[in-house]
Amino acid sequence: MPTDLAAFALAADQLFPATPPPLPLDVCDGPCCCLPDEQAALVAGPRLAIPSQLYWTYCWAAVGQDARVTAAEIRYFLPRVLAASAAGESPALWEDMVPSKVGFAEPGIYTAAELALVRDFARALVTHLCLHAEPSPPDETHLGEIIAGLACGGLDITTELLALWREHGAAPLARAHFAAMTADLPPNPTPADWCAALWLHAEDTPAELLADLAAWYHDPATSAALT
Repeated sequence: MPTDLAAFALAADQLFPATPPPLPLDVCDGPCCCLPDEQAALVAGPRLAIPSQLYWTYCWAAVGQDARVTAAEIRYFLPRVLAASAAGESPALWEDMVPSKVGFAEPGIYTAAELALVRDFARALVTHLCLHAEPSPPDETHLGEIIAGLACGGLDITTELLALWREHGAAPLARAHFAAMTADLPPNPTPADWCAALWLHAEDTPAELLADLAAWYHDPATSAALT
């Protein structure tokens, strides 16, 4: 397993399919989306070398007519997504421009090895943020939003990531992330409160995520570790 976040992108580049999807991509190709010449540029060279603005344009425009086709195409670009996520570049894997499209839970899109690498990246990310990264301005993006975004993408390790966050409760930054998440939460948050605090669209939020968050939040061990 890679030992730092950036190395995951390199490992993914070796693991994920090397052949780019055929053109045209399953994207919005309007004047403000991803034009044909931009689509051609996306697949013309190494995916890890895709420039930031072109990468952003693709993620924004990847709203095709078929969710499975979109997921299959974004699978090719996932090493670039991991590179962006490791570097703090937007959009990251958990930002709302990406989770609704990656389709980690879609059957037959990703191999077991690919999903294992993404899960390992998520675990390493949580540890990294707990130990080395403050909630990021200007909107105070915190671990709660990140874990929720990964869950919305279909990554099925929410309880494990929440437990890992709690395990790092001795780290001041882990507690800072918890404080940022809970600052506007009432004592007994409803699903609507969670959605508001984590910038989630209620209709796209898995019920399992809300249940996992509530159970973890109300567990006395969580407040003992993180406050």
